Amino acid sequence: MRRLFVAIKVPETVQSLLQVHQPDSTTSAHILSPEQFHITLHFIGNVDDKSSQLIDSALTQIKASPFLQYLSAIGAFFRKKGSDILWAGVEKNNNLLALHQSIGETLLACGVTLDKREYFPHITLAKIKGGSEIISNAQAKGINFGTDFKVRGFSLFESRLTDKGVVYKEIKFYRF
Repeated sequence: MRRLFVAIKVPETVQSLLQVHQPDSTTSAHILSPEQFHITLHFIGNVDDKSSQLIDSALTQIKASPFLQYLSAIGAFFRKKGSDILWAGVEKNNNLLALHQSIGETLLACGVTLDKREYFPHITLAKIKGGSEIISNAQAKGINFGTDFKVRGFSLFESRLTDKGVVYKEIKFYRF
């Protein structure tokens, strides 16, 4: 079984910009390495090899054009259980939402159960246990990235749990 998701990989130029705004490494924080930065489009979950091949084949049929994706400000998800999440906001533009919808319809046709929550695109920067002070300090800086990058496709990723935390491995890139 493989734990899969579909996402937009963040280019190196943007990775460097985002890395500057990550909190200092502390015992309560898991800082994501910049090469792990991504914008999740859909979480698939655990699938067998046959389903993985079906999903891959279906994703190759997605048609879209390259588009600019804008970053917004620093934000956070505060959780009652588990770690709080510090993230960089991603503008919900029509191109991103259309891609999200198209991939969702494709995954549904493959038998994947989709998340029912509203789509909230973001780039996770850090996971922090009891991180309200660290997150408040980051948000107090009023960071607004005011930058964009060109999205030229999306990727199928595998999520692997290791002794150093979760690692995301790009399986395949689907170019527009």
